[in-house]
Amino acid sequence: MGEAQRGGRRFGRVEQARFLRVLAETGSAAVAAGETGVEEQAVERVRQNNAGFAQACDAVFGVHRQRLEEKLIAKALGTLPEMEGQPFDPVLALKLLQLRGKGADARGAEPAAASQEAVDAALRRRLSAMGATRGRA
Repeated sequence: MGEAQRGGRRFGRVEQARFLRVLAETGSAAVAAGETGVEEQAVERVRQNNAGFAQACDAVFGVHRQRLEEKLIAKALGTLPEMEGQPFDPVLALKLLQLRGKGADARGAEPAAASQEAVDAALRRRLSAMGATRGRA
């Protein structure tokens, strides 16, 4: 169990390890599946049947979520360096974190769009609260 095949293409341990390496590099399951030579549905089947692989995928996505959160904090504080050719959209980043953090919305609703000012203000409030909490410890 924990392996999937499509048209003779095996998604065994070696392919799963390659998938995880590409996923770690890109943060994209679609890109990782493509570079591994398997369909995304095969990856999902293995994730559903192999707890170890599912945990590894979740860990990789967790690292990417953490990086995204760090970028949002830096953006709110005005310390995010400009990266040429790599625009950063904090509103989109916040929506992605909301979707990843909660899974699919039970109602199928899109997250509410927030203005840049609202995102910055929310992050400043959270950072301020974190500082107040740490000060009490």
